[in-house]
Amino acid sequence: MQFKKGIGWKACFDEERELYTAERSWRGFYQLCEIDKETFDKLDIDENPDSLIGKGRVLFDADDDYYTLPYCTVYDENYFELAPWSRAKERYERTYGGDK
Repeated sequence: MQFKKGIGWKACFDEERELYTAERSWRGFYQLCEIDKETFDKLDIDENPDSLIGKGRVLFDADDDYYTLPYCTVYDENYFELAPWSRAKERYERTYGGDK
């Protein structure tokens, strides 16, 4: 696996499955997305990698800021299998107290 990381984001290329995934977070918000090779290649040179990640296919998101009740939304039930390196499962368990 190859990783790229910046402030508020982390991305992974899984060579075995030829799969690109990325997570972004700030102030309680968290999002996990599937991205393409072109996006992955641009992440460390683009001025706003966060917006590039957000254009990907959303797999999971969560929010636990102090303005709203914590919540998670699962868009793809296989989010953990697609990105086992991510913090998505941890966010789900912290919000709902169970395994998902």
